[in-house]
Amino acid sequence: MMTDTYADSVGIPYRISSIYTDEDSEDIESSALISGKQDKDMIMESYDSFMEIMNLMVLIFVLAAIILGTVVLYILITSLVSEYELSLTLGMLTYSVSILLTFGVSLVVGWMVARKNRKIDMVEALKDAE
Repeated sequence: MMTDTYADSVGIPYRISSIYTDEDSEDIESSALISGKQDKDMIMESYDSFMEIMNLMVLIFVLAAIILGTVVLYILITSLVSEYELSLTLGMLTYSVSILLTFGVSLVVGWMVARKNRKIDMVEALKDAE
């Protein structure tokens, strides 16, 4: 970022690529120098819609993983039981440990990602996208 005076002094053509403001973007008059205007509400709305899409994708991946795991384990169990004459015994402890491990790993991964996200400066991240 630089002022128009400094850009002229070093021989760089002055062009404003985007304006990020707390004011309503409609209140800023249009100019040939400005290629885009975004106010705080527009940025927050785009972030919210991005997070909704991300949450939907995570849900789809979780459902796909559950379905895939169930199908693969069913195909594997049915073939192994008849092949090796094994009896299938799954008790309440097996289900409980599986559920607790799944949620435990999910919580740890979520905690690690949230901790890393707290270090991100959202304004700088949006500026880098230019």
